[in-house]
Formats: sequence, structure tokens, C-alpha cells
Amino acid sequence: VWLDRNADAVQGQAEPGMEGVVVHLYDAGPDAMCDTGDEVWLAEATTDADGLYLFDLLLSGNYCVWADPATSEPDTYLSPGSANPHGPIALDPPSHGQVLSQGLLP
Repeated sequence: VWLDRNADAVQGQAEPGMEGVVVHLYDAGPDAMCDTGDEVWLAEATTDADGLYLFDLLLSGNYCVWADPATSEPDTYLSPGSANPHGPIALDPPSHGQVLSQGLLP
């Protein structure tokens, strides 16, 4: 999770990671899509000093991830520039090191 200062949905060198942002992990639900209302909450993590977080030991499936803007810097919101910023992320078979990048705009 980073502060997307220029709203291009790409983390640049001058766009720092955001520490302390709570990130929620959801199962995508029967339709395997995000933002459709059938997601099931699974876990949460908090970003480190570099804006990184980890959900481990995930099984095959479709997942959605939300960075909670209420836990980020004041007056920021999710960057609309990213395509499908919440996912879905398909893990089949389970993989290590899957990355989802989410920018927050000032």
C-alpha cells in the first residue's frame, strides 16, 4: 500500500509505502468476483514501514483484498486508476509471493 501522489496507479520512487494501514482479506465468494456483496471475510494484516503486508497459508481459490482508507493517512482514498484494485486474485495451485499493489490518493 502506497501514497499514489500522481494518481497513475503505479508506485513511483517518490511514492512511499504507508505504514499502519489495515488490509482485509476476503474469499471472493461463489461468483469468484470482488465488490459483488458475497465475499466472506477471512483475515486482516497491518502494513509495515514499507507498506507491505502478508497473508500466508492460503489455499487455492479466489481472494479479494481491501486496504482500509480509515486506517491510512487523513484525507486519502483508494486510487481509482488501478484496474480491479481489490482483485480477484486467483491462487491455483497455492503460490508464494503473490503481490497486489494498492495506491491511496491524497
